[in-house]
Amino acid sequence: MDMHTIGKHDEIAIFREQHSDKLVRPLFFERVLQIIAGEKNPLVRHGEDNALAKNAGIKRSLSPTVIIGKTASVSERHTDKIIDGWINDFEKGKGDPVDIPETINRITIAVSSEIMFGKSFSNEDITSYDYNLNKSQKIALAAFKEYQAAIFSGNVNPRDLSKIEEYIPKEVHDFAQKNKDIVAKMVDERLAIKVSEKYTDVLQAVIENSHVNQPNRASDINRQEIIDYMVGLTNAAHASPSIGVVGALSHLYGLENASMLECVRDEKVEIDGEMYSLKSKCSTQSGAKLYDQFARKLNSIAGAISESLRKYTPIDRSVNIVVRPFVFNDKDYTPGQLINFDIHAAHNKDKEKWGESIEKFNPFRENFGNNPSYRNVPLAYAADKAKHRRNCLGNAMADTMMRSILSKIVARLDLNITEKTIKYIRGKTVLAGFEEGKFFSKIIPRS
Repeated sequence: MDMHTIGKHDEIAIFREQHSDKLVRPLFFERVLQIIAGEKNPLVRHGEDNALAKNAGIKRSLSPTVIIGKTASVSERHTDKIIDGWINDFEKGKGDPVDIPETINRITIAVSSEIMFGKSFSNEDITSYDYNLNKSQKIALAAFKEYQAAIFSGNVNPRDLSKIEEYIPKEVHDFAQKNKDIVAKMVDERLAIKVSEKYTDVLQAVIENSHVNQPNRASDINRQEIIDYMVGLTNAAHASPSIGVVGALSHLYGLENASMLECVRDEKVEIDGEMYSLKSKCSTQSGAKLYDQFARKLNSIAGAISESLRKYTPIDRSVNIVVRPFVFNDKDYTPGQLINFDIHAAHNKDKEKWGESIEKFNPFRENFGNNPSYRNVPLAYAADKAKHRRNCLGNAMADTMMRSILSKIVARLDLNITEKTIKYIRGKTVLAGFEEGKFFSKIIPRS
């Protein structure tokens, strides 16, 4: 089967802007998303019956502006708790190297689950959720490679749904179901509460605007839809922030020279007539509201996160199928043809977009900072968002979470990343180091 690859950043953006209505994702991806994120999740369920996606009450309750402040304060609290534990161990002479990716994963799951459900998952559930999600995704990716080979050999029609289940291992279903069970437990606890209590989390916003809470409402949102919706949001709010923060830490503390870290710490922002920086101790002791304003104004922190997501794109590629004919750049595209948007190449090989310094980590690129046209461009499928900044709940949470976690660590700690780790990462990739558990650092409190 013919597949055309597009790996230029702006070309992908224009292509998607002009012709996205003529493309669909392969049914394999749709089916895997249904399994992992829930069949009734608005992320994968389309059409007139998608009550959750259309519910105006939920949209109002979960607008990005409503959720940002809470995400900042919760992120700050969980990060401070982890840092306080590290410092306590350091002062007791227990300064063993810390597994950075695992720790950041735990923070992001704790934060996202508290925003979603009003309280964090238990420590046991945090460990299980992270493990189950990673396993289901990795097994599904390996299965897709086999499925893709069958398509190219002509043995499978990519629009034949009946063949897809044969290529999805049972383990994908099993690991995904374990996470749905964790979420279902949180949902059922809330639904069982009879007294009128005030909750300000995502789950309550969904319940209050659902058929479960008000049986006479026209929008029929049932228990399973609520569970699937919460699974999808929890997954989305956790994955990209982990990569964004860990990638930034690896470069600021280990793979680049120390002057870059000091430049980030030296940046000053004005709040109510006072100047703050990550170097000043007052920035680590201020109240949540002030700290939220502070973290959101730091261009260097925003740039470090965007540069991390540029280099280590959470999703490497997006494969689509043409369903209606069209012409782009003098080339005819016909139904059934596969289009491969190479997201990784668009952010790591397109020198026309990023310049000759494309291989270097540079949080001060003119594309980044608080420029609303580019902030967090590399998130997920965001090569097609170059001119249209994402403004959804998931992006608002991820953006705020990453800024809060990264700025707290940079302000309060020095990380002595082991030389073995640095050599390993330079020899392969940061993400390979993450996955194989070879990214460790000693923690040193800043005086």
